[in-house]
Amino acid sequence: NQDDSAFLGAREVAMPITTSTLTTIAIFLPVVYIYGVAGQLFRDQAVTVAFSLVASLVVALTLLPMLSCRFYFRMKEDVSFQVPVPFGKVRKKPWRWLVNPLLSLIFQIRLLWFHFRKTIIIAGRRIWRALADRTGSALMPLFHWFDKFLQRLFSVYHKFLLRSLEKRRLFIAIVVCILLLGVVSVFHLNRKLMPRVDEGEFTVKMELPVGSTIEATEREAAKAERWLLKQKEVKAVFSTIGLSQDQSAMLTEEAALNRATLKVRLSREREISTAEMIARMRNEFSPMTMAKMVFDRGEQALQQILGTTTPPIVIKIRGSELTVCRSIADSVLRMISDISGLKDVHSDYIEGQPEYRIEIDRQRAARFGLSAVDVASAIRGYLSGEQATQFVEFDRKIPIIVRPVFKQRDDLEDLLNLTIRREKRQIPVRDLIKLTTATGPSEIRHEDQTRQISVLADLQGRGLNSAIGEIRDRLKRVHASQNYQILIGGEQEEVYRSFHSLIFAMALAVLLIYMILAAQFESLRHPFIILLDVPLTVSLVLILLWVSGIGLNVISFIGLIVLAGIAVNDSIVKVDFINQRRREGMPMHEAISDASKKRFRPIVMTSVTTILGLLPMAIGFGEGAELQRPLALTVIVGLTISTVVSLVAVPVFYSLLERKNHWKAMAGE
Repeated sequence: NQDDSAFLGAREVAMPITTSTLTTIAIFLPVVYIYGVAGQLFRDQAVTVAFSLVASLVVALTLLPMLSCRFYFRMKEDVSFQVPVPFGKVRKKPWRWLVNPLLSLIFQIRLLWFHFRKTIIIAGRRIWRALADRTGSALMPLFHWFDKFLQRLFSVYHKFLLRSLEKRRLFIAIVVCILLLGVVSVFHLNRKLMPRVDEGEFTVKMELPVGSTIEATEREAAKAERWLLKQKEVKAVFSTIGLSQDQSAMLTEEAALNRATLKVRLSREREISTAEMIARMRNEFSPMTMAKMVFDRGEQALQQILGTTTPPIVIKIRGSELTVCRSIADSVLRMISDISGLKDVHSDYIEGQPEYRIEIDRQRAARFGLSAVDVASAIRGYLSGEQATQFVEFDRKIPIIVRPVFKQRDDLEDLLNLTIRREKRQIPVRDLIKLTTATGPSEIRHEDQTRQISVLADLQGRGLNSAIGEIRDRLKRVHASQNYQILIGGEQEEVYRSFHSLIFAMALAVLLIYMILAAQFESLRHPFIILLDVPLTVSLVLILLWVSGIGLNVISFIGLIVLAGIAVNDSIVKVDFINQRRREGMPMHEAISDASKKRFRPIVMTSVTTILGLLPMAIGFGEGAELQRPLALTVIVGLTISTVVSLVAVPVFYSLLERKNHWKAMAGE
C-alpha cells in the first residue's frame, strides 16, 4: 500500500541523502573560520546554508514521503461521501422534530453544508484533472523527446563506461595527466581579489601645480563638470574644491587648494560601462586641462564594506629620511609608468605649499632689548590679531579680535615694515628676522613606525600576477640604500592572505567529508573512492579557468569549496547503490552496470536542477551582478564536470580498488 511504499522509498535513500547533506554542511562549516575578505563576505551565508540544509534533510525524510503517497493515491481514488443522518434519539422518535425545532434547523444546515462541500470538491477535482490532462497532453511531446534524449545519452554513456572499464590503465593514465595539468595551471592562473563591480559611478581627482590658487582650481573643475554633463551617460556630478571647513586643520590627499575631487554618477540607461566612460574622459578631456587626473572606478561601496580601499598595486618605499624616500619613489614612478596595463600611476606624497620661514635673529633682537618671544608675539598679533575685549550677552562671551585688514596682512612688505616699539624706538621687523622660502611636506605617512611613501597604480586589461612579475623585474634596477626598503603591497597582500585562508578551509572541509563518509560507509576505502571525484573535478575546473583566461578570485574560490561538497553527492548515491546490490549477492561488474542504469536518471536530473537554479545568478541581472557571477559559473561548470566524473570515473576507481582488495583477500585465504 501507499504507507509501505513511502516507508520503503524513504529508507532506501535515507543513508545517501543524509550523507550528502552532511558532506555539504561540512563544506560550509570551515567558512566560518575564514578571515579576510572571504570571511566577511560568506560567513553569514555559510551559517544560513548549513541550517537550511538540516531543515531540508528533515523535510525530505519525513514530510515529502507522506505528502507524495497521500497526494498520489488519493488523487486516483474516487471520492466517497457519507450523507449525514439525523441524531440518534431524534431518529428513534420522529415526533421530537415537532417538540425541538432547533434540532431540525441544525440538521438542515448540516445537510446543506454536505451538498455544498461535495459540489466544491467534485468540481475542484474535475477541474484539476482536466487541467492535468490538458497540460499533460500539451507537454507530452516534450516529455517523450526528453525521455528519448536521456535514453540516447544513457546508451552513449553506457558504451563509454564499458570501454573505460575494459581499458582502466589508459583511463588512469589520462586522469593522472589531468591532475598534473591542474597542478601546473595553479601556478599560471591569474589571481585577483574580487571581480570588477560596475556600480555606475566613479571619482576623478584633479591636481594642479603646487601654488595654484583656489580660483584656478575652480576653473579647471568647472571645465571638467561642463564636459561631463554634456555626456548623455552622466546623470550627476558633485565637486569638492580646496578645503572644506572640517578639513581646514587637517590636510589630506583630497584637501588642498590645488586639488579638486569630482564624483560622477552615471545613468542606469547607459550603453557603456564605467570603465569605458573613464577611458573616454582620459582620452578626450585630459588634453584640454592643465590638471593631472587620477580616476577611481566605481567600487567604493564594496571597498568600504570590505575595508580594501587601496588600488590593486601599491609599492611602498620605507626609510628614515623623507627626502631619500621621495627620490626613490620618483625613480620607481619613472620605472613602472610605461608598463602596459597600468593606469593612473601616481605617488601619495603630497607636495607642500610654498611658504616663508621666519627665523628670529636672537643676537640682533637682544641688542634692542627684545626677546624672541616679543618678536614672535608681534608677528603673530599682526597676522592673526589680538583680543582687545569681550562682548558679553547673558552667559555668552564673544571675543573681539583686532587685526589689520586682509590686504595688509596678505602683503609681505607690510609685514616686514611692521615696527616694534621699545623704549621710544620703533624697530622694523625686517631688522630682527631672517626670511627664507621653502616647500615642506603637507603630511608624513608612517607604517610600522617607519616613514613611508607609496606609489599607486590601477590595473586594466591585464592580470595581477603578470603585472606584479614585470614590476619586480623593473624594481631590481632601482638602487636603494641599505636602510631603505621597497615592498609590493596593495591587493596582492589581501589575495595572499585570503587564498591561504581558503586553502586551509578547503583542506579542512575535505577532511570532514572523509570522516563523515567513513562513519556512514563503515569503511576507509569507499570514502577514498568517492573523494577521488574532488581533485579530478577541481583540476578540470582550474584548467578551464586557465585556458579561458578568466582567472581565479575569492568568489570563484568559494565556488570551488562549495563544489567540493556538491561533487561527492552523486558519487555517494552511486557507490551506496553498488554496495546494496553487492550485499544482495550480485557480482561487482553486474552491480556497477545496474547502478549505472538505475542511478543515471536521478544523478543527471539532480545536476540539471541545480544548474538551472544557478543559471539566473550566472546570467546576472541588475547592478552588482558581477560579484555573484563567478561563484555561479564555477559551480555550474564544476557540477557539469562532476556529473561526468561521477558517472564514469567513480565506477572505474571502484572496480580497480575493489579488484585489488579481492585479490588481497584471496591471497590471505
